[in-house]
Amino acid sequence: MQHDRAMIDALRTDLAIVVDTFPATGTPDTRHMAYSARIGRGVLITPASGSGSAGFLLPRAARDVMIRAAERAGVPYQLAIAHGGVTDAAAAHLAAGGIPTLEIKLPRRYSHSPVEMLDLSDLAAALLLVEELVLHPPAKDELSFL
Repeated sequence: MQHDRAMIDALRTDLAIVVDTFPATGTPDTRHMAYSARIGRGVLITPASGSGSAGFLLPRAARDVMIRAAERAGVPYQLAIAHGGVTDAAAAHLAAGGIPTLEIKLPRRYSHSPVEMLDLSDLAAALLLVEELVLHPPAKDELSFL
């Protein structure tokens, strides 16, 4: 574990971009859900994911960075509230004392099953958004959301 910590410290990462999936609504069994993430309508930008001390809270400045990047790249996006579950965004953010972290989510159905599905246009949108963020990273002052 100490070796891993030394590697993380040596990297001095400026920004982490985490791509994950998120349950989509739009089927009869999801009518009770309070959010409306839909397959085929773009990537999800969520202000929070997880619960308790294990989750990740996306600062408003980070959300704004992602929205601007999506708009520059012409990428469709949805704003959604995530409740429950833990993603790697929390681990990335806490590594090395706090790395600015952006989290892009893909709406999906039938999680952890042999038929888990997503819309390929959402996947393409996520790839375009990651490309935009890598080729045109946020300025240092935009990353001061720690």
